[in-house]
Amino acid sequence: MGLGDYLQLLDWTGRQIRSEKRGAMPANLEPLFERLGISTELWVD
Repeated sequence: MGLGDYLQLLDWTGRQIRSEKRGAMPANLEPLFERLGISTELWVD
């Protein structure tokens, strides 16, 4: 995983935790979760 992907994942994760900043998962992060074999819901938990 490159630094840019990591920073986008970190930003998206933070937005899921803070209810006033919720957002949809960026399309470019979907393959990352597929490679890791985890769902976005499990990641946030």
